[in-house]
Amino acid sequence: MMGIAMQRAWMSRILLIIAAAFLFYLSFPNCFYLPGFGALAWGFAVPLMAALQGCSLKDRLRIGSLFGMVAYALLLNWLAPLSFAGFLLLAGVFALQPIGFGLLYEPFSPVPFGRRQDDRRFSLRQLWPLQTILYPACLWVATEYIRSLLLGGFSWTLGYSQGFFPVNLQWTQWGGSYAVSFVLMAVNVCLYRVVSGLPGRRVFAGAAVVTVMLTTLYGFVQLFSPAALAPCPEKPVRIVSIQPSIDPYTKWRKELLDEVIDQHIYFTREGVTDSRADLVIWPETAIPDDFLKDWERRERITRMSLQLNVPLLVGAALQEDGRYFNAAVLLNKRGVVLDLYRKRHLIPFSEYFPFPRPQVGWAARFFRFSREFFAPGQSPGVFSLPAAGSPQRKFGVAICSENLYPGLWRIFEEREGVFAAVLINDAWFSARAALLLHAQAAAMRAVENRLSIVQATNSGFTFAVDPFGRIAGFPENLARLQSPGVHRLTVCPQRATTFYEQFGDIFAVLCVAFVIMKWTIFLVRRKLFPIG
Repeated sequence: MMGIAMQRAWMSRILLIIAAAFLFYLSFPNCFYLPGFGALAWGFAVPLMAALQGCSLKDRLRIGSLFGMVAYALLLNWLAPLSFAGFLLLAGVFALQPIGFGLLYEPFSPVPFGRRQDDRRFSLRQLWPLQTILYPACLWVATEYIRSLLLGGFSWTLGYSQGFFPVNLQWTQWGGSYAVSFVLMAVNVCLYRVVSGLPGRRVFAGAAVVTVMLTTLYGFVQLFSPAALAPCPEKPVRIVSIQPSIDPYTKWRKELLDEVIDQHIYFTREGVTDSRADLVIWPETAIPDDFLKDWERRERITRMSLQLNVPLLVGAALQEDGRYFNAAVLLNKRGVVLDLYRKRHLIPFSEYFPFPRPQVGWAARFFRFSREFFAPGQSPGVFSLPAAGSPQRKFGVAICSENLYPGLWRIFEEREGVFAAVLINDAWFSARAALLLHAQAAAMRAVENRLSIVQATNSGFTFAVDPFGRIAGFPENLARLQSPGVHRLTVCPQRATTFYEQFGDIFAVLCVAFVIMKWTIFLVRRKLFPIG
């Protein structure tokens, strides 16, 4: 009978875990609703915490592992057709965060650490919600932050689920995406206490309402502040972004390179002829070759720039000293190279292989990627935009996945960049939901640094986002996903120093410190006051 009861208990837990994982997936862009149901992030962890309640360390490890693999397998499903092995590897790496959360999760109990049930001196503290809310919220943030350190700064947090809700993003100027994750988990904890039947339900219900109200109020205050409503203090930068929607496998065939360049030139002429522009952007690896050394092709591009009288930012694959770089090149109106940026944060197994050369062959076959790979750049991309009759304006440049590295974007502000551009080649992915994940990251970076950002894509979502996370033309422009054409964008060249830009991930570090302190106190108390 006991065995049957345990099996039923575990079946219930499995259902709770799958429910939590599915709610987590739906909180982000998904196949059911393209922008995602971001509101579900405020309650996705309720079934997860219910599953963790009263479990042993081994069981919490199982629960965290199952939740992590299911949640990220759903979220990363768009990667499987490209490389199933890479899909499993990345899902496993991302699952380290919920595994850590499950291992260190403190099962909620009305009895404080190290005290007996009959000890009434702590009865008031049993109902005090602050510690009960703080620990799980800080633990979630701490495990997200530690995962980002393991991934070299790559950040993909729960907070990104609010990327299309500017009112919920304003806290990022203080603590980055981790601040949004903290608020979301704090409300999840309160909701769990309300529905679980544990003491203090009214207190926690009030805490949840107050947290949501304060978050919303702060967001509206920021969005309707004089700074957010004021006209651009400087002359706006008019940008024409080319979205050719070229199949990436076609693009990399050298015999079709001239055709690829012709298509970019055609759209550029169409975009600039109809309206004036201060800058034209071609997306990541728009020219998958070193066109700077190919004088005939470079001359064609130079001739176009001269005729249109506009500078050009081009994504290209450059070769230097026998190494290839995923790069962005800024050309002036006469085709002279003004600045060069080589991508610094490369994607493992896609842009480089983290193995010695003798092992590259089997790794390439296993992960189904090309044997060609890039070398990482060393210098940050901060360019100066040429402007006749006015001072040159600096702007930052990032490529593809680099919009998921918050530390990189803080450098743009430190070097007085007044806007930024991220170049992306996302035609590798057929799933439309995958194309919006970069957009959520761009909105997060914009608010963190109060910086206008242009995202230029080959086949995805091309747009401009202002310093308050408002994406121009959203969601109307979603109809243009994967469609070739020209995007005319306007950005306001301004900069405002934020707490996050100055101090970085100090909030996440404090969360890590709080978790360490909590466990230190727990272990000391258990040693001094063992429960008999």
